[in-house]
Amino acid sequence: MFRCTSVVLSVIAILATGIAGNKYLPKPFHKKQVACGADEFKCNNNACIGADRVCDTHRDCSTGEDEVGCPTDCSGPHQFKCDGTKCFGVVDRCDGFYDCHDYTDEADCAGFECTSGRVRCETSHACILESWKCDGDVDCEDHSDEKGCVTGSCSATQFLCADASKCIPKDYLCDGDNDCKTDHSDEIGCSCTATQFKCPTGPCIPQTYLCDGDNDCGDMSDEQNCPDQPANVCRDVLTFEDCHRMNQTTHPVCLIQADGNKFCRKYCGFCH
Repeated sequence: MFRCTSVVLSVIAILATGIAGNKYLPKPFHKKQVACGADEFKCNNNACIGADRVCDTHRDCSTGEDEVGCPTDCSGPHQFKCDGTKCFGVVDRCDGFYDCHDYTDEADCAGFECTSGRVRCETSHACILESWKCDGDVDCEDHSDEKGCVTGSCSATQFLCADASKCIPKDYLCDGDNDCKTDHSDEIGCSCTATQFKCPTGPCIPQTYLCDGDNDCGDMSDEQNCPDQPANVCRDVLTFEDCHRMNQTTHPVCLIQADGNKFCRKYCGFCH
């Protein structure tokens, strides 16, 4: 079995610490156009990103020009100083995840204004994605994100599970994961893309999931007729940041064999 190294485990476990559950945090939509708006930044490939994404410590332009020439003293309009030395983007401030070792990024959040597309938890004042409100998952420690929800009603960016038990982001449809836990309605009637494999059980899974040792289809069809694989080979290698944003499980990443190891091996590619 592939296992994450102890060093990687400790770093990923720190990155994964937070109140949110198994969430995928998508990158902001990048509009490919020649002219960008006054509140936008133009990348070298003509993609436009929000001005608040410049110098936020995350590379949003494909070649990273949005993080070039940034103030080293964290004095940029979208920066804050972490641990007294390290710069973080303001988007990481009061987002419910501890990015600083001294937890200063999640302190004094009562007076902090949530960035666009986020809502505030009542008690902790953490800012969570607006699409997480009334989605059936508890993301605020005080459960305030699941209070006052109208049963059977979802926002325009959400999908209502067939049993009306929860709302999920539309991005979760036909992604190979059963987010509608009881009826799997988010994975029914899906048309697979050229880069996906259609399971006999219904879901579409990425072709990279084929012959990876995990029963992703549920009937082992994705693990049949597989060529011999060299031992200790990882095919998918992403950065710690990618891991942090794509693979936040309900437990520290890679520490719980039931789900952490599977996601770590599949997404992070750190193994030996």
